[in-house]
Amino acid sequence: MVNIHEIIRALYFVSEDIQHVEHAGDKLTIDLKRDANYEHIQKNIQFILKTFVQQGDIVINQFTNSIPYSQEHKPAAHRYVSGRVIFNSDAVKLFNFFDSAFKDIALELNAQERIYPTLLPISVLKKTNYLKTSPQYSMFVCYSKEDFDVLNQLNESVNKGDVLESCNEPQFSLSPAACFHTYEEYENKTLPRNQVLTFTQNVFRNEGRKSWEETGRLRDYKVREIVFIGDSQFVFECKSFLTQKTIEFVKKIGLRGYLCTSHDSFIIPNMQKYKKFQWMENTKQEIKLESGIEKQIAVASFNFHSQGFTHPFNIKINNIDDPVSGCVGFGLERWVISFLHQFGHNPDLWPAFVSQSIIRQ
Repeated sequence: MVNIHEIIRALYFVSEDIQHVEHAGDKLTIDLKRDANYEHIQKNIQFILKTFVQQGDIVINQFTNSIPYSQEHKPAAHRYVSGRVIFNSDAVKLFNFFDSAFKDIALELNAQERIYPTLLPISVLKKTNYLKTSPQYSMFVCYSKEDFDVLNQLNESVNKGDVLESCNEPQFSLSPAACFHTYEEYENKTLPRNQVLTFTQNVFRNEGRKSWEETGRLRDYKVREIVFIGDSQFVFECKSFLTQKTIEFVKKIGLRGYLCTSHDSFIIPNMQKYKKFQWMENTKQEIKLESGIEKQIAVASFNFHSQGFTHPFNIKINNIDDPVSGCVGFGLERWVISFLHQFGHNPDLWPAFVSQSIIRQ
């Protein structure tokens, strides 16, 4: 089954001259700027449509309950601002509740805790191969030139919209994946044994100009990450354990959704093959929760990376040939958003397990 929304998101990355994409029936209508290179854009659009791979969700485990969606109208504890979300009052308590719960699950695996910086060197990002597989998410950090004349005119440059002329070439990026800092830490090291790490990390992704209206589509969000590095059996056991514990947690709360096979949102044509690989090899699974009528958002991702990171970062482990890695990421804002959509903003109507856990915090 083709996900037309994913195709439309991909089409917006073809050119900034694409102003609007509309789907009606079996037709796509694409509006371009007046001076756009029509033939070039049409060629690239046709190439994307020809090569685009869409694998539908294969549901592995369904989570249901008989509780209707809340109809109460208590003021919302969150609001969206251009691909960002602001939490206040009870939403903050929910955020901390979910982060604490996932941290506790990680600690059952004797995970070591980490605190990593926000900035990721571009040299590290390049080694992850992310700029080849998912370049659309890239967000770079640059700083102003150390030049008195430039600094004196910086405010004016910003007002005129030519601030890039005042900046140096970026050396850092905003990381699009929480686990990348772990591979930077362990680069060229030999570990004494299998490792499990956990941390909360800021993650940044450019989802596209037209994505910010969708529930849960954020360019700046936080992930409770669990990374495991070791032999294949160890990594698969960690992934299986975390998947099962998360399913139990979802069912204990009573959230509606499902666990399914999934793939990353590759849009570059020659990267489309990796969607098929992830789907066929079942290397990526997601938990998707309902966030409105006939709407779901992915809140957790369970990934097996094979040697995709251990090899380029030259990570070794004593007495283990060819170590591999995997990770589980929980998008904390999305858990809060889905919960509020399903149970409302009135804590008196929340499941007792959640309310009692928050009181104990």
